[in-house]
Amino acid sequence: MHISSMVELTTPDVEKFTWTRLKNYKNISFTSDLISQLHSLPLKFRADVKKQSAQIRYALIQAEEYFDAAKTVSLATQPVLYYYGTMSLALAEILFKQTGDSSLDRARQQHAHHGLLFKPRGDPSSEDKLANSASLLRAIPMLKNNCRMGTFELWHRSSRESALAGLEEIDMGTSKQSRTSLLAFPSPHPFEKIPEKGFSLLECWSSIPDMSHALAMYGLNSELVRGTNSRYVNDTSKIHTNILTLHPSIHFGQHAGFDNFFFSPCDFELINIVEMPFGCAIRTTAQEGWHIRGGRYPIAFQKKRDEIFFCFKMIGSMNLV
Repeated sequence: MHISSMVELTTPDVEKFTWTRLKNYKNISFTSDLISQLHSLPLKFRADVKKQSAQIRYALIQAEEYFDAAKTVSLATQPVLYYYGTMSLALAEILFKQTGDSSLDRARQQHAHHGLLFKPRGDPSSEDKLANSASLLRAIPMLKNNCRMGTFELWHRSSRESALAGLEEIDMGTSKQSRTSLLAFPSPHPFEKIPEKGFSLLECWSSIPDMSHALAMYGLNSELVRGTNSRYVNDTSKIHTNILTLHPSIHFGQHAGFDNFFFSPCDFELINIVEMPFGCAIRTTAQEGWHIRGGRYPIAFQKKRDEIFFCFKMIGSMNLV
């Protein structure tokens, strides 16, 4: 299951909009209908579906209350409340996307753990710089009988990349139309597994877009590369031109930028890459109805239409529309 539609927000209060939309899933009948449709379940499983929907309701109620509570306490307690709020949202996603084997009661039998283990590489001291101490603090996946276990592993099984949106301009000859559209869809496969050696706190920070300014205050750099995605459509010829631009960044060169993009040899005539110092523009041109096959981009994050952040440490599987 991946994102196949979008809603363009016109309100500046994204938080309020999000919680309002999530309230729909507190309606057990509404959520039961969606789960039955998603998993193609016959009517005889309706009681089990309603049980799963009720657990989604509980998870969302807890999540919202944790986030509300976090606003009223100091920084000493906020991270704990945000953590449990995020875990509750992850449980709601697991319950919606997965089968009854991942229901709360069954999951607790095998996955009664959050799924990551604290594995520091040393003891940070108060004299250490932030880069050193954050590099020592690591988390690794929890293993039991050589199998990954816990809530993180459950979430990973149904985790999916988000689609990429961008500006679409349509030339109709006598007039032009502009709109926001989904320009690339991810594959239906989960994210790559995190390595058994895990990841450090510094790696996490450097892969979060909103942390870039905070890192800069301590002389540290984000590992993300900014970019934009757009499409131009000639309504007469039905030619679609996608332009993915990666803004100049030192990380593009450090992570062998071009090695992070893959296309099928069958599509080489449709692809034109314009190189820039520490960046590039990838232009794909095709007739309407033709899809660039097997395109693979780095994992991307997007909050605004005209700003995409690419993480070159993980390769995704994004297909152009």
